[in-house]
Amino acid sequence: MAGQGTEIGRDFNELNTILQQINNQERIGVCLDTCHVFAAGYDVSSEEGIARVLEEIDRTFGRDTIKLIHSNDSQKELGSRRDRHAHIGDGFIGLSGFKHIISNKFFNTLPFILETPFEEIDRDIVTLKKLR
Repeated sequence: MAGQGTEIGRDFNELNTILQQINNQERIGVCLDTCHVFAAGYDVSSEEGIARVLEEIDRTFGRDTIKLIHSNDSQKELGSRRDRHAHIGDGFIGLSGFKHIISNKFFNTLPFILETPFEEIDRDIVTLKKLR
């Protein structure tokens, strides 16, 4: 969902259209990828941006559909439509953005999967401890 133009589900409206075509709604869920939504133009780097993103989700497919967060920073700017993952704190979402994400009442109820290059896992552990 980075909004690269050649992919389906490139924004919340298109994703909602796809989800509405599924018969067994209770059997599906959405994994929200922080880099993908940021690249698609949804600002998750600030408290205000996160509030706007959640309002947009409420207007489209609804928060209840989100079951999981893929957590990674973005090497590219907001709305770049380029899916380039970065280590937490090393991109345009930034450490501050992730502090807002994990402290948000909605997001902090969901499981997070760290989706960054495994070769530097020790570095990610240090960064995650900073977010506490």
